[in-house]
Amino acid sequence: AMPMARGMVADAEESAQTAQQKIIRTIRISSATRNFDEDYQTIKDALNLAGGRVESADVRTGTDSLRTLYLTLRVPAERLDTFAGQLKGLGHLQSFNESSEDVSEQYFDTQSRLKTQQAKMERLTALMEKALNVEDLVAIESAIADTQYLIDSYTGQLKGIDSRASEATLTMTLSEMSPLDTAEAKEETIWKRIASGIVHMWGLLRGWAADAAVFLVAALPVIALIALAGLVIKMIIKRRNKKQ
Repeated sequence: AMPMARGMVADAEESAQTAQQKIIRTIRISSATRNFDEDYQTIKDALNLAGGRVESADVRTGTDSLRTLYLTLRVPAERLDTFAGQLKGLGHLQSFNESSEDVSEQYFDTQSRLKTQQAKMERLTALMEKALNVEDLVAIESAIADTQYLIDSYTGQLKGIDSRASEATLTMTLSEMSPLDTAEAKEETIWKRIASGIVHMWGLLRGWAADAAVFLVAALPVIALIALAGLVIKMIIKRRNKKQ
């Protein structure tokens, strides 16, 4: 009966560990879109609905005035697939990668080490109360400090694994497409592409005109100085010619 009882206990412990498996999931998505602002807002709305959070967000503008969004998001693991499915439907999907790491063995090993150090701390605390001299007290205090360091380290590792396992990571790159890009030609009529192309070119012209205006205003003092210097030189030359 005893071996059977031990086997049942072992099976129960194994089942408990299986139920508490620590899986760290990561999804990477890369997409391109002509509706950059609308899709960015859609991502934020879907993230809020999923109960996730933004870990980092970076928008960069290239020399062609097109923007690229770099996102790192944390999403509850049980809602990751639904959330990722929503993001896959935005714009033109360029790549989709998923990876998972089973850190259960590392987690339970660290958990075991933590329990060992906690038990050691209890023994050291009991010894400290029975210390007979200063030398023994100093040695016990040193051992307690080392043990506390390990306890804090193992506790931090467990919290880190819990956080990464309960909140999956999703990174997304969303690139703004030029209306001249044909990557989504099948999804748009020629007239829509022409209209979006005109809007894009008008935006570029406005940007160039604004830059030119800023340059001229900034350069006016320099232009005035050059003109003044030229006028002075011209007057000097005229006076010299008259004297001659």
